[in-house]
Amino acid sequence: MIQGILLIACGLTGLWDGFTTFYGTSQIVGDEDIQVIAASIFAIIIGGFLFGTKFIWEYYGEAFLVFLLRSLWLVAFFYDIYTSFIGNRDIIFGQTSGGDQIMILIGMTILVSGAPIIFSFLIDE
Repeated sequence: MIQGILLIACGLTGLWDGFTTFYGTSQIVGDEDIQVIAASIFAIIIGGFLFGTKFIWEYYGEAFLVFLLRSLWLVAFFYDIYTSFIGNRDIIFGQTSGGDQIMILIGMTILVSGAPIIFSFLIDE
């Protein structure tokens, strides 16, 4: 039962992570049509890598593919942290940011970015 609750919580939070990744990316690259399309594609790619964490880190196939998957996962993870931070900052706090808000924002970003990773491990149990 607890696992089911965690799966639902992490799944929904992972969707929020995807949205903040999209939003953060679009805030950086712009809001023209092609930029919104690119932000959408990036958010889907990043989400795919994070929701696929367990597979990526437990995969032992061809050495180059293992290296590539894990390297791209790291890029996706840091990209997600940054863009989710921007998305959460703008959506939750708007233009105001004080010391306490930054601490909450950092915690929120870590939890949100970690949710699809946790989901990837729980779904196989």
